[in-house]
Amino acid sequence: MELYQIRCFLALYQEASFTRAAKRCGVAQPSLSKAIRLLEEELGGQLFLRKRVVRLTPLGESVRSRFERIGEELEALRRETAARQWLEPPPGVLPRSAVTPRARVVSRKRVERRTQSEPSTSTLY
Repeated sequence: MELYQIRCFLALYQEASFTRAAKRCGVAQPSLSKAIRLLEEELGGQLFLRKRVVRLTPLGESVRSRFERIGEELEALRRETAARQWLEPPPGVLPRSAVTPRARVVSRKRVERRTQSEPSTSTLY
C-alpha cells in the first residue's frame, strides 16, 4: 500500500468521479484507475461501486476513516515542515542578521577555512 494510492482513494471518494479525481491528483485517469485497482487487490475486495456516480462499497466505507486520518496527518506534516523551513536556515548557512559586525568578520574567516575543507558549506552575505 502506497501513500499515492491513499491520496487517489481520498480524491475519488471526495469527487465521486474518476475523471475529476484524476484531475485533482494531477494524473491521467488510467493511472488513477490502476492505483485504485492495485489498492483493491491488496485489500482483497472492491472499494468503489463504479456506476454513473462512484460510491463506496462496505469495504471502502470501512477503510475510509483510516485513510482520512492518514491524509490529515500527511497534510499536517507538510505544513509543519514548510513552516520549519522558514524558521530554521539549512545546515551550514549563517543568516546575515544572526551575527554582529565584529562577529561577522571572525565568523567569515572561520567559514572561509571551513569552506576550503567542506565545499558544501555556504553563507548568506
